[in-house]
Amino acid sequence: MRGGSNARHLAVRRILLMMFAVAAALSVFFPEALTRVATFLGIGRGIDLVLYGAVVSLFVFMAITYQRFRQAETAHRRSLTSRRSGD
Repeated sequence: MRGGSNARHLAVRRILLMMFAVAAALSVFFPEALTRVATFLGIGRGIDLVLYGAVVSLFVFMAITYQRFRQAETAHRRSLTSRRSGD
C-alpha cells in the first residue's frame, strides 16, 4: 500500500508529465517561443533544448528504473530468506 510520501511523489510526477505534454504541444504550434526560451537559457536552437531535455529525462528514467529494480530484488531476497528460515 502506498504511503503519503509515495502518493505525493506520484502526484508530482503526473503534474510534471502533464506540463511536459502541454509544453511539447505548444512548441509544435509556436516553435519561435521554444527558440526564444532556448536562447534565454544560452542554448542556440529550440531543438537543442528539446534534445537536452530528452537526454536528462532518459537518465532520470534509468535511475528510477534501477532503483525500483534494486528494491524489488531486495524484497525478493528477503522473501526467499524468510521462506528458508521458516522451513
